[in-house]
Amino acid sequence: MKSLLSSAETRFGRWVLAVFAVALLARLAFMAALGTWEFSDWDDHWHVGWETGRIAWNVAEGHGFTMEREPDAAGEYTPTAWLAPVYPWLVSLPFRLFGSFSTTAIVWILGFQVLVSALTAVAVMFLGREVASHRVGVLAGVLFALAPASINTSTRIVWCTTLFTLLAVVLVTALVRQARSGTKKSALGIGALMGLTMLTSPVLALFYAAISFWLMARRKLEGFAHSVLMAIGCVVVILPWVVRNHAEFGKVFLVKSNFGHELFMGNNETADGLYHRLSEVIPETVDHETRVRLGAANEAEYSSLLGELSSEWIRANPGRFLALTWVRVSHYWRTPFISNWESFPGGTAVQSVMSWTNRLGYYATLVLALVGVTIGWRRRHTVGPLALILLTLPVPYYLTHLSFPRYRFPFVPFVLVLTAIALVNLGTRITNVSRERAN
Repeated sequence: MKSLLSSAETRFGRWVLAVFAVALLARLAFMAALGTWEFSDWDDHWHVGWETGRIAWNVAEGHGFTMEREPDAAGEYTPTAWLAPVYPWLVSLPFRLFGSFSTTAIVWILGFQVLVSALTAVAVMFLGREVASHRVGVLAGVLFALAPASINTSTRIVWCTTLFTLLAVVLVTALVRQARSGTKKSALGIGALMGLTMLTSPVLALFYAAISFWLMARRKLEGFAHSVLMAIGCVVVILPWVVRNHAEFGKVFLVKSNFGHELFMGNNETADGLYHRLSEVIPETVDHETRVRLGAANEAEYSSLLGELSSEWIRANPGRFLALTWVRVSHYWRTPFISNWESFPGGTAVQSVMSWTNRLGYYATLVLALVGVTIGWRRRHTVGPLALILLTLPVPYYLTHLSFPRYRFPFVPFVLVLTAIALVNLGTRITNVSRERAN
């Protein structure tokens, strides 16, 4: 028995190396083929990570964690908590070493994202193995390594998405293990990982609450104690950032200051549920006196006031809010990711095939993921955390607005693990039928 387990582990280890190598080479080849490091310098390089690039620039130049409220306000270095701190700080490192927005700095940033994305393919393998089996893990890792969306996101977009996705996959894997045999010490470690993940992007806050109840249901009083320890570990990690923000803005908020801004963007008199720059929206929706108040407010006050305006509008227009929410829910799930595979040379016919392949692949994985959840529950695989993250991750975007694929991308590895469960089960059934017919 031990020799069989050892043999399986050896094969899995070889697959880990192979999947990592394939993922790394695929992303580097994509970067080289499309020259993805060539960003426009429009609006002071606003396209290099959007707010990420602006904050990283100011950090690198010695102005601290600051950002202009609008990109045309260069030189006004005001404290910010518009984004979680981890990724802008990481981006600032190559800016310091090689020059802000230099080609060398961008290549290093994208190279880091490529490495993180290749490591995510490996992390997906371990998640699939932990949830179901070695075969599921290998197939899920291969799918992620070659998924057009994962290649495109890591090589073309300077944003926290790639790192956040890796942290989320590692976190869910750790939670699956915690539900089986975790200790109090490991619970504290998971809590610290939760804090780091939140300081990269706080969109998993609702998932944290849901997974705590799931853990308590699995391990009763012991699960409750572990959930408390996880919460303590998380709070300890994020507390310095919360204290900093209170000192700068005089308010306590969870990691980012801009929820009210995002809520107003998707819920106002002219909203269609998607992204629009508020510099264009506010003059049409806000009276002069309130615009003056917004202009005099600091970042947290500005966002809070917009949140109040949006909340008032929602209370006055509940039917319209529900309609906009449905637009966002529909957009979140029905819109395929941009792959940019159609950018490769080969003529219109080739580009059209690439585009349709991308669409069909996206919808097929969603359908197979639903099948995978069903199979997982029937076979007592630990698919609960995957289902919970897919249910909770989109909620902030259902309530606010959605346009950019990078906001949605972190659900991809969890969908692919569930897809792998469905495909492995299908392959097993086909094999069994073939054997029965042969006999």
